Amino acid sequence: MRGASSLVEGGHAGRIRAWGWIMTWVWVSLGVVCFGAERGNRYAILIGVEKYEQRELELMFCLNDVERLGKVLAEAGYELWRFTDQEGPEGQPSRENLMRRLPELIGRAGPHATLVVYFTGHGFIREGGKLYLAPRDCRVGDLNNTGIPAEWLREQLAGCESRRKFLILDVCHAGAQEEGSRAEGVSSKELARVFERTAGLYTLASCQEEEKSLIWDTKRQSLFSYWLVEGLRGHADREGKGEVIADDLYQYVNRHVPRVAKRVFGQAQNPDRVVGPGSQAEVGLVELKPRRWKPLLAEIAEQIATMVQLEGIKVVGVPEFVVDAKKAELELGGDFGVLGRWSATTLSGFLAECSGGKFRVVSQDVVQEALQKKGVSARQLRSQTIRGLQGESAHESIAIGGLVVGILRNRVGQRISIQCELWDVGSQTLYGTAGGEAELSPDEWAMLGPSVAVHSNDYRPEPFRPVSARLINQLDQRRQKPHPMQDSEFPYRV
Repeated sequence: MRGASSLVEGGHAGRIRAWGWIMTWVWVSLGVVCFGAERGNRYAILIGVEKYEQRELELMFCLNDVERLGKVLAEAGYELWRFTDQEGPEGQPSRENLMRRLPELIGRAGPHATLVVYFTGHGFIREGGKLYLAPRDCRVGDLNNTGIPAEWLREQLAGCESRRKFLILDVCHAGAQEEGSRAEGVSSKELARVFERTAGLYTLASCQEEEKSLIWDTKRQSLFSYWLVEGLRGHADREGKGEVIADDLYQYVNRHVPRVAKRVFGQAQNPDRVVGPGSQAEVGLVELKPRRWKPLLAEIAEQIATMVQLEGIKVVGVPEFVVDAKKAELELGGDFGVLGRWSATTLSGFLAECSGGKFRVVSQDVVQEALQKKGVSARQLRSQTIRGLQGESAHESIAIGGLVVGILRNRVGQRISIQCELWDVGSQTLYGTAGGEAELSPDEWAMLGPSVAVHSNDYRPEPFRPVSARLINQLDQRRQKPHPMQDSEFPYRV
């Protein structure tokens, strides 16, 4: 009877557990729906015209620009509509398609939605000042009938209910005046002016008047698009907010694009912005998803290596990461244990792999010793100029030209913001930044230095919740209690 009773009770318990799983799913689903309704939907219309029917207008890498931007926006939860040469009939960037479909797509964005409209291709201005975007079947000599009037697009965006609208223009590529035509190529900034009085619209332009939007062959993207995408991946979030806002992105591209344009191309290219009435520069474009620690450090190393090579720095070092915290007890090492040192060592290794023999990465011990001789802590590097920083290694004196200052911010459970800055040692020039949201594993959490007891059932899975996130929350709670060795009943004596 006991066995039968156990079977019955077990079946009942199983049904209870099953019902619990169902209710958990229902509550999680409702939470997602409510959160999505409060935040609003996210839409992106990406237009890239590369293969113009007027052959002399053809461009390079516009498809790559759309694909890479689309990938980062899709990961951030955007619903995408692409208009490129590689799409089906309804997705071709023709005048008829765009002028028929854009009003309906733009109109889907309600008051709480976020809308991004991106265009890469040619823009033109006719005699008399009328501005046009060039679809695939555009004829420069007949823009009235084959171009898309910028004023028409402005009217569509003005009629959109969304208060979170972004227009990104990457035009004025090389190329484009037809012999005998009264039209000529127009810059992104000139086009952007058409939209400056559009309520709720934030416009980002790839270049100023009299400038070209340059193509970066080695990256197979436009120069502007490359840094745009990198910024949206999280590198533009300098303050560790966990999201990239409009002005973060503008500041990021405006730091990197002009420097690379000058260094690589010997030309000027300066992005610009136009903020319409009621548009908020603090509005978020993407919320960052945390990534595993080492893959994020590897991605940061790639970005830093690109900057080091562009600036011609021959020797670079990575001191121990510092903690950007308001509480004095959380400064260097406090509450982050050896995680800052391990991160610096790991980043140094990835940087060396990315160097391609074009620059040298000195060891962390060499950097720390050189800083100690100067009486400068890693935390002071962002505000203090250092002249003649010399490292000593194997009877060799090494002039260190650049330092990568790593910063850990805002730990909430499993998430920590990482920001790395490349500084010139002698001039206190900030060359660039890279970073993102990192996700601690239990092993990385252990580097923070607390002592807690871990039980086997801590690893029990729960529906819709990663084991590591739950475990770290439990361990954080336990670290507030007395040291486990103070418990006389603790089973493992050391």
